[in-house]
Amino acid sequence: MGRGLQRDEGKAASWGQHRAGEPRAGLKSISTQGTSGLPSARGSHQALDPQSGMAGSRALLLLAQVLGLAATEMALLTTDPPWSTIFRGESVTLRCRGSQPSGQQPTTWYHNDKILARTATDTYRITNARQKQTGTYKCQSPGSVASNPITLIVSYDWLILQVPSHAVFEGELLCMQCRGWEPGSVTSVQYFRDGADITTRYASDKQLCIPRAETQQSGRYRCMGQMNSFLSVIKRESQELHVCIRELFSSPVLSVASSAETLEGSPLNLSCVTHLSPHSPRTILWYLFYRNGTVLQGPKTSSKYHVPMVGLADTGSYSCEVRAENSSIWKQSAQVPIAVRRVPISGVSLDAQPHEGQVMEGQRLVLSCSVAAGTGSISFSWHREGSAEVLGRGTRYEIPSAQRDDDGHYYCVASNGGVPAQSPRLQVTVVGVSSLFYCHIRAPLLLAALGSLLSGLLAVHVLTSKDPKGAKQ
Repeated sequence: MGRGLQRDEGKAASWGQHRAGEPRAGLKSISTQGTSGLPSARGSHQALDPQSGMAGSRALLLLAQVLGLAATEMALLTTDPPWSTIFRGESVTLRCRGSQPSGQQPTTWYHNDKILARTATDTYRITNARQKQTGTYKCQSPGSVASNPITLIVSYDWLILQVPSHAVFEGELLCMQCRGWEPGSVTSVQYFRDGADITTRYASDKQLCIPRAETQQSGRYRCMGQMNSFLSVIKRESQELHVCIRELFSSPVLSVASSAETLEGSPLNLSCVTHLSPHSPRTILWYLFYRNGTVLQGPKTSSKYHVPMVGLADTGSYSCEVRAENSSIWKQSAQVPIAVRRVPISGVSLDAQPHEGQVMEGQRLVLSCSVAAGTGSISFSWHREGSAEVLGRGTRYEIPSAQRDDDGHYYCVASNGGVPAQSPRLQVTVVGVSSLFYCHIRAPLLLAALGSLLSGLLAVHVLTSKDPKGAKQ
């Protein structure tokens, strides 16, 4: 009874103080951006003068930046107990975890973006908390940049809802508890999210726990309970707190290195693109690649999949999956269809024996067809201009005994299942035996006769051109 009376007096005073300060908000937003682990670090701290050594610290930081040694890893700030809201007079320990062990350089602590203290250890303890210590805390440990912010609320209320001060990621356990000013003073506790009662589904005697939190379970949480006060039972409510369930990594997207058509024999490079939350940089992701639902590679820490030379059998629907180590979260990309096609036929050429397609009647004529590029099984067909008939198939076409009616323009067509390609046309000329006889026998006789005629004409010209003897001038 005496404790309750003292609480009532303190309550009245606190309300007066609150009205004199900033107005009481109906909804507190809790920024939970630390890690998911619940630390149990305890220890005293040695406070240093917040203003001493400022110039030296800035000079060292500038020197590190010039030398390219500036820290790139973010320090991680956690609290013990792991709650964002505590009662006035309670204590909490802050712990700053960086990339280097503490002790070599001091850890810097910030409250509402102002330097609070520097400690030789990685912990800072708040004892007998007061309302002025409500606010946003950060830290900076040796070898790291400033940490994630954590919001701490020092409450003067009768009933508070305690939610984690650290970041809660999808797939992790989310626990909260409803506490009264006096231990054991709260009964018949109910929990609400966005105004809906979720007590039956998740709550136990002391806490509400969601085993595998999902991002859609972010929202405005509050609790309600019955409290004993002055021999009566009063139903009280906590303030609403916004709890954000963070996405650990984004849904992956399967990226194909080249947007051009995938040709047989060419390389295939796939990337599984996702973005890990910057507030969980130490999380290890595992990648798997699938074709038509069958695992091709993984789980591996590499987000790349490479095929040096693809074939038609590599055609299919591809997807990738990302899993977080030590977590139940896994996400799969949309399927991407990849069709492997033959290299198109190109550079079709035609050769003939005898050369240039001129053959004597009765002689053998052989035509050959070849391609400069094209993959897969290539088929060849032979054609003559003006005829729809296919003369033959294969890389060679042979006429054992050429005849005069074999004259014409010949060409070949090559295909590997795609668009057929045609060679240039070749003129085939068959020379008959009579023509050859005329050329080889008659032509010399004609030339001999013409030679005799020309010789006679020359002799007549010489005789008539001489002057008769004794002719007068």
